[in-house]
Amino acid sequence: MNKKFIATMFLATVGILSVPSINYAMDINNEISSDRIVNEPNIIIKDEIIAGNLIIGDGVMNGEITLENVTVTGKIISTSGNRDVINLKNSVVENGVEISKKAYIMSTGPITTAIEKISLGPEVRIKSNEKIELEVAVNPLEDFEIQELVVVQENGETVIGVELVGLTRFMTGESVFTGTTFSVNNEKWLVAGTYDGLVIGYDTRNDQKWKIKVDDAAVTQIIAKDINSDGDEEIFVSSMDGMLTALDSAGNKLWEYKTGGPLYTVAATQALNGEIYIFCGGADQLIHKLSPTGEVIAKEQIIFNDDQTSVMIRNLKAVRLEEGGPETLVSIGTVHVGSVNIVGHYNIEDTSKPIWQVLMSDLKVKGTYMSIFDAIDLNSDGVKEIVFPKGANSECGDITALNADGTLYKSLVEEDKRVIHRGYRMGTLTNVEAEEPYILNQFGNQVTTLNYDLELQNVYTAMDSFNKAFVDNETNKLYLIGSHSGGDTIEIIDLKSKANLALIETIEEKGRLQEIINNIIQLNKQVDNFVMPEYQTKVNHGVIVDVATSDTITYEALLAPNGAVDFASSLVIPGAAWNYYEVFDREAILDDFWAEKFDNRRKDPVTAEEIITAAKDYEARGIDFSMWVGHGNDPFYVSVPTLIEVIKAAPNTCKMLIYPELGHNSPEIQFLVDNLFNALGKTIIETGAETKIFFRNKGMFWSADVNGQPWSNAFSSEYAAPFVPGMEESNGRMQETSSAARVGMWLSTELETWGSRQVEDNTSYSRVFQNGMQMIQSHYIRAMVHEASNGAKSFQNGGGTAYDQLAVVYKMIDNGSLLIPGKDDLASLSGFALAWKSETDPEFQQRSTNINYIADFKATGEHDPSVFDRLDQYWGGAKVEEYDFSSYANAITHRRLNFLPENPYGMIAHISENVNIESSRFSDRVITDGKYFYDESGNQYNAVEYKDTVLAKIQEQAKKLPILVENANWTVVEIDDTHYRITLIDSDYLSPRKSVATVILQNVEGLTATNILTGESYPILDSKFEVTVPAGIFSIVDVEIKK
Repeated sequence: MNKKFIATMFLATVGILSVPSINYAMDINNEISSDRIVNEPNIIIKDEIIAGNLIIGDGVMNGEITLENVTVTGKIISTSGNRDVINLKNSVVENGVEISKKAYIMSTGPITTAIEKISLGPEVRIKSNEKIELEVAVNPLEDFEIQELVVVQENGETVIGVELVGLTRFMTGESVFTGTTFSVNNEKWLVAGTYDGLVIGYDTRNDQKWKIKVDDAAVTQIIAKDINSDGDEEIFVSSMDGMLTALDSAGNKLWEYKTGGPLYTVAATQALNGEIYIFCGGADQLIHKLSPTGEVIAKEQIIFNDDQTSVMIRNLKAVRLEEGGPETLVSIGTVHVGSVNIVGHYNIEDTSKPIWQVLMSDLKVKGTYMSIFDAIDLNSDGVKEIVFPKGANSECGDITALNADGTLYKSLVEEDKRVIHRGYRMGTLTNVEAEEPYILNQFGNQVTTLNYDLELQNVYTAMDSFNKAFVDNETNKLYLIGSHSGGDTIEIIDLKSKANLALIETIEEKGRLQEIINNIIQLNKQVDNFVMPEYQTKVNHGVIVDVATSDTITYEALLAPNGAVDFASSLVIPGAAWNYYEVFDREAILDDFWAEKFDNRRKDPVTAEEIITAAKDYEARGIDFSMWVGHGNDPFYVSVPTLIEVIKAAPNTCKMLIYPELGHNSPEIQFLVDNLFNALGKTIIETGAETKIFFRNKGMFWSADVNGQPWSNAFSSEYAAPFVPGMEESNGRMQETSSAARVGMWLSTELETWGSRQVEDNTSYSRVFQNGMQMIQSHYIRAMVHEASNGAKSFQNGGGTAYDQLAVVYKMIDNGSLLIPGKDDLASLSGFALAWKSETDPEFQQRSTNINYIADFKATGEHDPSVFDRLDQYWGGAKVEEYDFSSYANAITHRRLNFLPENPYGMIAHISENVNIESSRFSDRVITDGKYFYDESGNQYNAVEYKDTVLAKIQEQAKKLPILVENANWTVVEIDDTHYRITLIDSDYLSPRKSVATVILQNVEGLTATNILTGESYPILDSKFEVTVPAGIFSIVDVEIKK
């Protein structure tokens, strides 16, 4: 079949052919015959004849290739799947371009000098300088069928898109998080919910029909149920701020019901007599039973029978376990987000006591992260089993099934190598009612299918993580909702053919994610072309980055040729696994407490001699390394004497010793300060070694705990200069306080720098809603830019994707476009500081350190308002109270992933009350113990009554800053006495989007404002100018001021 498409600039004749797949599998490090392989981004080839094919390798990494006066006698071949751009200047490709995708191969006819650019991506974009005729053939691969070729004109380019049979996708314009289908007018429509409390209805053509904001917090679950027998289903929406909202099928609000804490789940049931009940539950440990019109029928606290422990409810589901039998209610509850799962089965007429309860660990079942489940008759006996997806700390894809009486039916620990074993991933499991039924399980960017024997059948790996997957068995459609990277797309796969599941692997990022990726691609080009202005004499130096690669020398050559960044990777002991530990006499060296604290996660024993020998070898070869040498569970993976010898053996290459999660103030910490950290600090200072001691602590540690004994002595000691306050902010909700406190420590002590960590589960504000990982890592990029522009120089960065997307930040640090300030250069620092008492309030201490436990829920109002409130694990995602310091000082709206606060009054540092403010950079302060404020006379005030006083002090100091910014995360660094560099960052960590920031000049007279990466100039009017901040990245503007 042939179709002819006419475009403005050229005529494209498109043929859809069925031909075998052609596989160009080549070693990209070696040339084959006369072919040429390009494996680096932004390569220019001039004045050549390539007598063969030009092959684009993975190493181009969404970059550009420019051909100038080049003839390729064969083809340009792309098999990488990257979004590469081919620029053509007076160049010819005699046999055209061949682009291999997961579902098809697209090839063009000969490329003449009329064509200027070919962009590869979800669509192929071709730009020509005259109207020409070009033949394009699309050859579907096995298992795939072409629905349609779409050729349109857009921004002066011809865009060729391929639509596949069985896959429908559309952009919502919002970061959709969850959804379901509902019946209306004898059709099945779709409803989706967002992080921002929006609920949106779509018809069968995927056109938006209505939109309503039900709350300001994230939507957690949506279900549909016809409660008035009119044939149209009503919609019930639970939200993270505790609101249950009922909507009609037209999106009109029917009623709402407020619970005492974050609401995670909702279910609708119908008794045999036709009576309908609505159930909801969440952090407040109650099952709320409501009538169809929203009246409260009952509230029952969920108690685990064995020890009377209160249970948080993660999920509720209405099930009919026997044909013709009654509907019942099944719940998943938990006490601790990572270890205790309790399943309960309830009669819907009386939920005061369960029919049965079971603690999953009692069944000897491995795997603790459980979420969306289903009831399925696995053995065709007429009674359904309850089937749960599970994941452990480092595993995914596990399945457990319970019998209808709560006993164990079967459990599967998935060990198939195709399954990506990542920690903390919540699964979404659903039954697919096909001719040969099967189970579908989605977690992160993978979807698996299993038969009813719970045997793995297929594994499909997508390019990005989905927020949720569900199947509508009436329409035989699989819905893939949103993206963990902040995307706005909904994918719909027709399951009439099970083979269509392979379409999951063909899905490329579109919509907002495509916009973000394009922005990152442009950013890389701009950074590569950056030339440091003459007025900038300050350069970066001494930056240390721990990376997930062993080839750090190549890293430095490619990404930091100016020497600003040293890259380190984990010290490898020949013959040992990565999780090695030193065998030494713990009782002879350690006190009784720490001698017994061996971390069982360390599996491979090595000797001190092996460790020291490896360190000497790295030093001799000039290879920088890091060592993860302890943990809060056991700080002695390696003994102190051995570490001292490592520092002496490798003073130039031992860059970082890493200690995670030591965030507590128990008496046993004194032993560590005296015998571990002071000893290491002393050795580093006396030897002049370049080693840093990297502390990776969570929550409010750097604001509060570090000011108490014995930590305050450690960080104020003569040996503290090489100590680095770093971050362990996975499963965190208070990042704005952590960065402010680390900045405050750096500025008010002898510390040389502060640090941070980027790892894939930084995107989790609550383990019970950790669905995946961000594969498009704009959150990494923006967070590291924010931290570096506030003075951070030490980083531990994880991977998680095919290549290091933080490479652009490393290049920026090295070429000076991202300027790391010295202690006197940070011009966005407020003169106001929040000063912390050495002893925090006991209730605040308990709440701020409750990272994982949910059993001790207390609703707001059950305690006096705190300066920092809603800190416990169970408040993750909820709104911040107006009296909370984070709200008015940092413009924080929710307790979730606040890595990029807008800081309307500048960066407000957290410091110790013992800092002499008169000899510091600060002019004013207020003292806090976390719960209360204190004035300089020691008088105590609660958070509400003293808010206006504190805010007035903050506002007064903000008037003294040279620059303020609205509607972006921002920093200002003084370059010289006539120039400031302003970094404006897209502040929405979870849901990146384009915005316009307003820059306000005060106390300075602005002459010019220029974007140093794009060259754009901004007119300054009334001491203000506006800057567009691209989605997912940032803008950097230099302002020249009158001297």
